[in-house]
Amino acid sequence: MQAHLTGLADQPAPKRRPSPPACPAIPTPPPPEPGTDCPSAAPAGEGGGFSASCAPLANRPLLCTSLRQRVSAPVLFFWNPGNNHWNLVRVQTAPRPVIEVFEPFGTPSSRGSGRGGGGLSKRGVPPGLVTWLDAVCPVAGGWQSRSLPAIPHRHQHTGFDCGVACLLYAEKAAQGMQRHDIAAGTDQREISRFRDVMRKYFERLRTSTPR
Repeated sequence: MQAHLTGLADQPAPKRRPSPPACPAIPTPPPPEPGTDCPSAAPAGEGGGFSASCAPLANRPLLCTSLRQRVSAPVLFFWNPGNNHWNLVRVQTAPRPVIEVFEPFGTPSSRGSGRGGGGLSKRGVPPGLVTWLDAVCPVAGGWQSRSLPAIPHRHQHTGFDCGVACLLYAEKAAQGMQRHDIAAGTDQREISRFRDVMRKYFERLRTSTPR
């Protein structure tokens, strides 16, 4: 036993694995060119490296992942302003940048309805989302101006179906449906049916799961 311990003591200490590189700071982007959605092209290493089409967005790291490989697929967020009502938010970067807000009650006039192309009011869009998008993928006029209501008329006519409605919107959005088709093809009856489908699914899941 003593010999075994002595032998272990004579072995060299294992080499420490190098620490991963720290995330570089996001550089300040050049201003957008007039009449375009993208920052002007600039040489890499000078806060630029941007193409005129905004596609690579080089040198703008996000969570240590380069946006050179940025995908054009939409991103969905569930948003609960005031912790009392669910909305779905879809962000699209292609073919044109836009933030679509799916509000089951429809878009109240206090939130704006496009405001002559100026986007929704600030209370109608998650402020942290706009700040983040402006930092990682700036567009001419800012992302706030690219926000719009996806549901112009009321779909939800109960006081408890907002979450179910947003899950239904998300399913349709994931299938690639455009906001106009989602708005035109959704109503309270379909939301109620979707709630029933979900209830039956979770009941089957609960009864089939061994305890």
